[in-house]
Amino acid sequence: MCYDTKINFWNYLYSYQKGIKAYNYIVKSGKLNEIKINIAENNRFYKSIDGVLFNYAQTELIRYPIGRQAKDYTIPAGVTGIKDYSFGYCSNLASLIIPSSVTSIEEWVFYCCSSLSSVTIQSSDIDIGYSAFRSCSLASVTIQASDTNINDEAFELCHDLTQAVFTDNAPAGFGTNVFNNCADSFAIHAPKDNTTWTSSEYYDSAAQ
Repeated sequence: MCYDTKINFWNYLYSYQKGIKAYNYIVKSGKLNEIKINIAENNRFYKSIDGVLFNYAQTELIRYPIGRQAKDYTIPAGVTGIKDYSFGYCSNLASLIIPSSVTSIEEWVFYCCSSLSSVTIQSSDIDIGYSAFRSCSLASVTIQASDTNINDEAFELCHDLTQAVFTDNAPAGFGTNVFNNCADSFAIHAPKDNTTWTSSEYYDSAAQ
């Protein structure tokens, strides 16, 4: 379930408004529904790449437009961090690829992305924040584990999530209730030759 009161997007975005040349947005149900975020060319703090807001160095993704119509998105190589709430309430995004350069997915990043059904996380050294994917429509997620740290409730309330595919060993850090209230048939899949997943861990994790 998604609650608008969880995140005040207007207040959140307002802190980034200085130097933004124009918004194309519709105010609906108290949330911005921007199609594209434009930044003045002489802005020294932020960049807009294809309508998506980044810091000037293009190492942090700050905001993906809620009203963007594209179904698929690949975060550009070189980005290392995805900021809090940056994809929240994006109802059109269905498939996302997170490149190996990303080392941090902050809290509540993909909250209530109602069409997001597939995510591939290519990095093997990444911190996935608290409730990062809460209340998404994920059916499957693929994670290169190794040095990955998955914080509490990262995928909680993803009711359609049936599997998490780990292409390597178990994550270095694994919080509580990571897959709480996912699909009844939810299961974790890992390579047979992995050295850290055991059958007890498999069932404990799958049963969360």
